[in-house]
Amino acid sequence: MENFHPKVRLEAFNYLEKLRRSGEHNMFGVRPYLMAVFDLDKHRAGRLLSMYMEGTLVENVVKR
Repeated sequence: MENFHPKVRLEAFNYLEKLRRSGEHNMFGVRPYLMAVFDLDKHRAGRLLSMYMEGTLVENVVKR
């Protein structure tokens, strides 16, 4: 599993949550934004996005 500094992960997840809430982006297509904003390569940006999406899915299931 990919390791990210907790601060980077928190900042990225907050960024992704803002994008999700805006409703302006398909979350499956935001990897290039992560790459640009957080200076990540394609693989690391994809892994971070996957971690965010997995956590969001679990959170949404638990809330129901």
